Amino acid sequence: MSEMGDDFAALRKMSQDKRALNREQSPKILERAGLLFMAHNNGAHLVVEGENEIADFWPGTGKWIIRVTQQDGRGVRNLIKALS
Repeated sequence: MSEMGDDFAALRKMSQDKRALNREQSPKILERAGLLFMAHNNGAHLVVEGENEIADFWPGTGKWIIRVTQQDGRGVRNLIKALS
C-alpha cells in the first residue's frame, strides 16, 4: 500500500475507534445526568427522555434531534443542556 493509502487507513481506524468510544461513554454520561434512555441497534441509537421532550441520539457521531421541535445538534453534553 502507498504511504497515502496507509495514512487514510490509519485515519479511518482512528475515526472508528473514536465512534466506538463515544458509543461506550455517552450512555454513562447520560446516566450520570439522570436522563432515562432506551438503546436500539446495540447502542448505535438512543432514545433519550428529557423533562418534557424526547430526543433521538446517535452516540457514535454525537448527532441528536429533539423530536417535536426538530432542534438538532452534536455532542452528548449539548444534548443534556437542550433537554434540561
